[in-house]
Amino acid sequence: MLHAPAGPDAARTGLFTMADFDALLSRPALPANTLFAIDARRKLGPADYSLANGATDVLRVLDLFDEGATVVFREADRHHPGLWRLTRAFERALEAPAFANIYYAPAQGQSFPAHYDALDVFAVQLLGHKTWTLYPRIAARPLRHEHCYGEAGFAAADAAEPPQAITLGPGDLLYVPRGVPHLVAAGSEPSLHISISVTPFTRHDLLRSQLDALAAQAGDHRLPIPPAGAAADPTPATPLTLPAGADLARLRHTALLAQVPVAIDQPLHARAAARTLTPASRLIADRTAPWFLDRAGDHLRLLGNGRALGFAPQAAAALDLALSGTAFRVGDLPGLDDDEARRDLAGTLMANGFAKTAP
Repeated sequence: MLHAPAGPDAARTGLFTMADFDALLSRPALPANTLFAIDARRKLGPADYSLANGATDVLRVLDLFDEGATVVFREADRHHPGLWRLTRAFERALEAPAFANIYYAPAQGQSFPAHYDALDVFAVQLLGHKTWTLYPRIAARPLRHEHCYGEAGFAAADAAEPPQAITLGPGDLLYVPRGVPHLVAAGSEPSLHISISVTPFTRHDLLRSQLDALAAQAGDHRLPIPPAGAAADPTPATPLTLPAGADLARLRHTALLAQVPVAIDQPLHARAAARTLTPASRLIADRTAPWFLDRAGDHLRLLGNGRALGFAPQAAAALDLALSGTAFRVGDLPGLDDDEARRDLAGTLMANGFAKTAP
C-alpha cells in the first residue's frame, strides 16, 4: 500500500474534472456495461437504468445517484484523451494492461461491500473525500479472475477491526495491491475519483503460455480418451518437449499489446503529414501508447498500435534514433542509403502512430 498526498498545488485534480465527467455523460447511447449505477446496500442491474435499446438511461442513473447509488463510467480512458494518455503511461511504465474507471459517489455513498480486487489499483481523488479502510490480506496474489466481493471465507476480514483507515482528499493518490481487502465510503459531500486498474503479468501467465505451446504440438495427447473399461491403446506415447528458453519479455509484450485498445491521434492529419516530409522535417517518437521493437534474428519488427511493422536490419540505427524520445531531423536518420529511404521510414512511423511532428 502506498499513500501519496496531494502536493501544494493539488495538480492531480486537473487530470479529470466535473466538467469532463458531465461531457462524458452527454455522449449518446452509452451501453449499460460502460455507464451504470451500483450500491452496496442493494442489488442494481441493467433493468434498473437501461432503455429498451440497451443503452443507459442517463437521467435514471442520476436519479439513482440521488437515492444513494454510485455512478460508474467504466474504461473512461477510451472516451477521454487525458485519461487515455494517463492510462497508456501506466502501461508503458509497468508493461501491463490498464484501464481507468470513474466513480462518482453521493455523500456517504458506498459502491461495494468490503472486497479485494485481482488487479492492482491506483486511486486518485479528484473531488470531495473518500475513506479507504484496509483489512489484513487473506488472499496471496489472486489471479486476474479471482476477485472476491464478500463471498465465503471473506467474512472474517469483513468483520475484522480495520488496521488502517485512510481518508483521501482532492489530489491524493492511493495504491492498493491486488488481494488487499478494502471498504470505500464517501464523506459528507459527493466524491469523484479515478481508479487505474493494472493487470500484472505473472508466472501463471508464463506457465499458461508454455502449456498452450506444449498442447499445440503433434502427439498422442490428441487421441480420444477411451470410455471406462475399454482396452488401452497399445501405441507407445510420443513424449512432448517443453519450449526451450521461454522469452519472458516477448511473452509479456505480446500479452500487453493484445489488450491495449488501438487509437492514433488525428490519423488523417498524420497520414497527410507523412506524405509531405522533407529531410529538414523534425519529428519525435509518440510515446502515448506502449510499443516494442522486437529484434528477432536478422529482422526487426515494431509492435504496437495494432501493427507489426517489419524493417530490414540496416534500419536498426535509424529506428533507435527515431524511437529514442529525442527530436530528430528526418535527414539525420543514420544507416540508410539516401533521403528517399529516410523519408520512407519516417513516414511509415508517422502514418502508423509511432512518431509525430516535434514541437
